[in-house]
Amino acid sequence: MCPAALYCWYDCVLPSAARTGILVLRLAGEGRDKPHRVAADFVGFAGRWDPGWHGPTSLKLTTARMGVPMRLPAIQSPTANWCVQTLGPDVVERADTWVNESGTLVTWAGSVWSVLMGESPDAAAACERVLIDAADSREMHVLKHRFRHLQDIEGSYTGAIVSPRQVVLVRSLESQTQLYYRIENGIITWSTNFMDIVKDPFGDLDFASVALISWGESAIPYRGIEVLLPGEILLLNENEAVREAYDAFSRYARPQRMSLEKWGEYARVLVQAAVAKRARAFRRIGLMLSGGGTDSASLAWCLVDAGCDLRLYHWAAPSFPAADESPYARLVAEHLGIPDRLTCIDVGDYRLAGSRLVDEEWDFSVPYVHELYRWWREAILAARADGVECLMSGSYGDSVFSHHDEMGIDFRRDLVGIGIRERAQFLWHSLSIPISTKRLFGSLSPFPRPVAGEAIPAARQMYHYTDRAREAVLDNKDLPRRSGILQELALDVNDFRPNGIVSVAPHFDRTLYGELRWSIPNAYRLLPYGGQLIRKAVQKQAFLGRLPGEIMRRHNQGSFSGVSQWYFCHNMEVLARLFGPDSYLVKFGIIDRERLARLTEDRKRLQASSITLMCNCMVELWLRATARSGSLAAK
Repeated sequence: MCPAALYCWYDCVLPSAARTGILVLRLAGEGRDKPHRVAADFVGFAGRWDPGWHGPTSLKLTTARMGVPMRLPAIQSPTANWCVQTLGPDVVERADTWVNESGTLVTWAGSVWSVLMGESPDAAAACERVLIDAADSREMHVLKHRFRHLQDIEGSYTGAIVSPRQVVLVRSLESQTQLYYRIENGIITWSTNFMDIVKDPFGDLDFASVALISWGESAIPYRGIEVLLPGEILLLNENEAVREAYDAFSRYARPQRMSLEKWGEYARVLVQAAVAKRARAFRRIGLMLSGGGTDSASLAWCLVDAGCDLRLYHWAAPSFPAADESPYARLVAEHLGIPDRLTCIDVGDYRLAGSRLVDEEWDFSVPYVHELYRWWREAILAARADGVECLMSGSYGDSVFSHHDEMGIDFRRDLVGIGIRERAQFLWHSLSIPISTKRLFGSLSPFPRPVAGEAIPAARQMYHYTDRAREAVLDNKDLPRRSGILQELALDVNDFRPNGIVSVAPHFDRTLYGELRWSIPNAYRLLPYGGQLIRKAVQKQAFLGRLPGEIMRRHNQGSFSGVSQWYFCHNMEVLARLFGPDSYLVKFGIIDRERLARLTEDRKRLQASSITLMCNCMVELWLRATARSGSLAAK
């Protein structure tokens, strides 16, 4: 007898699952209510749904090497309507499982901190029930209402709910797990890795998108592939395809005339809660400690205060004094009483010798367009060796606490939301801040200032690009897109999940965004005092006395841009090897070899193009790895 339904999830919500990391199948029906182990090392999910198929829905479980895209069209499926769950190499059960026409399949990936349903002690069962109940409708307005109940599930996850009559894709508001999809002729394919749903890895490339990615911008390099944003659902059936937001960060009312001290106390409580609900799911936690910044240092204090088994990791650069923050990292570790738990990863020049910053043997599943990949990779390997299950970072701290326009003081904007006494102090201390007469009168004017377009950053020049590629970047660089999308996906697919580590950014939290990001007065984001502009004043007030005074008083942080500049000036043979006549970026018309040769002879311009050159190298390595893996489409 076929089971009434088959539900599939990553069992990471249970305490024991954080240790084992196993994928569980639950067969609902007579005699089939006992979960059984299928495989370890969950890596993601992908699927395909054809509304024109009227036969039974099928599920095929298959093995996959970690970090390598599934070849969806090439998998031999028993029916035309199927869903694929990618697993690690240790499958202990038969791969093929069937679901009858009335069955529903749920696949999901990511991390769940808790399910706020007190009537059910089984968090996994509660999560399963909420997802299925929410998707049991064919009308979008009903779906949106039901999916609001997903706010009871605290976590960063994506999911697909599949039935014979429709498919619903969902992404939680706090999700850092990407979910991509493509709709063609009413048939939808989806995956947590966009390479799974690519038909022709070279023929489908979009020139403008590849030019942007090679320049260091985040974009999907293929035509016709969309990404579901956090807090969105997508409904597809034989009648319609509708994508809408079902959840959003709430903009709470701004408390008026609240002192900086009160804001600090309020913020500290919220940050502690955001860290605690994530930390309780893991036995040992790692944290990327920047050193001189308060984002990661404040998280370290919260984790130590919560009694977590914590390990700290820091990128040190003693050979590059402008970038080296290791003395501050050691100061934080000593202040918190865990100096023996700090691991400094030296990214100095000895690691750059012999072309080590770029490894031509890297096998990228998706491109990583940033200069810090080597350092992230070494930190993740060090964390795995230490038995770390979750690696946190201070990402998104700027979004919560920083001024959204740090160009300087704007009295018309910054004096809103603070008391009369605080306004007087703000104006008094503003007198000691250097500001031009034009900007001063402009900030006092009741008329809004025109916003100029963003200029090309100093280290992202395109002297070696073809005219067509340069025009594509300039025409598309200001289009709205989510920054960091490729970096997050590449690290997750290539490094975090293959090493059994979950990536977490506690500042990307519903409460922090809702109660702090849009509520903190601008005067407390960029505060003039003693001739300086103090950034993130609320965050510094929140942890004043809990972190070293040297961290609180530090306003400028180091930059790693000098490392890339030094690297290319001393390893130009890497450029010659990667961008020869057979280079994909050369053949695609993005890099002009003659201009590149002239660039390598001009040290000043070479340094000004260092970040762009690093992104070029990463995209070229990804294209080479894609060519080695063969076509992803069925022939």
